[in-house]
Amino acid sequence: MTILQLLSTSAINAASQMHVDALSRNGSEGKALLTWKASLDSHSQSQLSSCPKELMFLTSLVELVLELNEFTGSIPTSIGNLTNLTILANNLSGSILSRIRNLTKLNLLSFAINQLSGPLPEEIGKLQSLVELSFTENMLTGLIPQSIRNLENLTLLYLFDNYLSGPIPEEIGKLIFLETLQLYNNNLIGKIPDSIAKLEKLTSLSLYGNNVTGHIRSAIRNLTRLTELILYKNNLHGALPPES
Repeated sequence: MTILQLLSTSAINAASQMHVDALSRNGSEGKALLTWKASLDSHSQSQLSSCPKELMFLTSLVELVLELNEFTGSIPTSIGNLTNLTILANNLSGSILSRIRNLTKLNLLSFAINQLSGPLPEEIGKLQSLVELSFTENMLTGLIPQSIRNLENLTLLYLFDNYLSGPIPEEIGKLIFLETLQLYNNNLIGKIPDSIAKLEKLTSLSLYGNNVTGHIRSAIRNLTRLTELILYKNNLHGALPPES
């Protein structure tokens, strides 16, 4: 099992000679890591560019963390056997390609705080091992795909601070293990779906800064584990749900 974390070039430069020697003895995968390390040693953090092709040779890689750098380019979709992929706070741009369906072993996928645009593809529903999914603070548009219903193991869903539109899909009620749902600061419309009553494990629900309409559904009172409910800056109306 190989885990690669890159928070800044200084973290790699601090690696001991013993670790470098171990990589040298670790066959093609170790050589690929050393090649990439050498390319990083000659660049400052501010000069990092697209994810290098050497990563494609790390066939045993299960965790890749590249947050707080300045990587550019598009989302990598064929690196090792990843279960955790975090490229948070970089400069990734472009659309989320349908090839993302290849990352079927992922438990955690985070591309928060980048410049990704376009819709969430239906293929996101192929990642059925996902437990945490975050595309917050990007420029995503379009609908939340109905295929979201296939992510039955999801506990955390963060899509806030984008330009997503359309209604919150009824399919959200299929995510029965969901604990945190944050969709605030988008362009969502329509009513809070009745199916939300099925999310009995939900502790945090944040929908503020949208154009959600209608009543606060009585179904919300079934969410007995809720500790955070934030709905301001919408077009909700009517009486509050009764206490019992």
